Amino acid sequence: MSSQSSFYWPMRIAPEPQRSGLFAIYAWCRHMDDIVDGDLALDDKAASLALWRDYFLNERSAASMDGDSLMVAMTLSAATAAHDLSPVLFLRVIDAMEMDLAGDMRAPTLAELEHYAHGVASAPGELCLAVLGWRGEGAAEFSRALGEAVQYTNILRDVEEDAHQGRLYIPREALDSAGIDAQDPAIVLTDKRLNDAWLALALMAEAKFHLADALLPGAPIRKNIRAALAMMAVYRQLWRQLRKKGWTPGQPKTSISKWRAVFTAARVAWFGYP
Repeated sequence: MSSQSSFYWPMRIAPEPQRSGLFAIYAWCRHMDDIVDGDLALDDKAASLALWRDYFLNERSAASMDGDSLMVAMTLSAATAAHDLSPVLFLRVIDAMEMDLAGDMRAPTLAELEHYAHGVASAPGELCLAVLGWRGEGAAEFSRALGEAVQYTNILRDVEEDAHQGRLYIPREALDSAGIDAQDPAIVLTDKRLNDAWLALALMAEAKFHLADALLPGAPIRKNIRAALAMMAVYRQLWRQLRKKGWTPGQPKTSISKWRAVFTAARVAWFGYP
């Protein structure tokens, strides 16, 4: 993984063997993204996701895989065995990826967007917390809130990039509140009222970060999950940068610098969160 990734340095602060488990989950999630956003034909993408679904439903059998998928499966198999990771959470990620393939992510309802975020962000977050030793209802609730905050932040950052792929993740309710009836990404992207819909989603993300704060565990658990809390801190900084800039078309993509990510991860590792 590139050290420029927002997740790299937060995961680096985890001790082994947890660190390897986190990197394995991240690599698998990136592999899923590569399948959905890659150059394969739509049917081939669907077939690749179906292979992965079969992998988790059939005791992680990778017999029918080849190439990159097989390498990812080998790494992931070790992590899932070492940390007793639930296949249900991986299947939730695949469900969400299939929503992208089906073309369902064009001005989804807020309920649909939440369901999607729980697949692409909350489920990986819950897997990471399991690797770090926090499981159960509290971990699931925290992952749910933080996953929505993270995914909404991703959407705020990637509006133009997503539009060029024919996707529009800003929810129907936010568009309606801005007076935008269209759902064609190319049309919405040129609407001057998009800033109002973007801001509505930014405020939703802020509320989810606050909810995640309220669901933070006590000191003994919090110490063990500092890598996850460092990820939370990095993404919150990204949200703040986006909120400060606001939405304007054609602007450079907002990102967290390597040194800001390093500093944030080190601060959380040493002092805790926040």
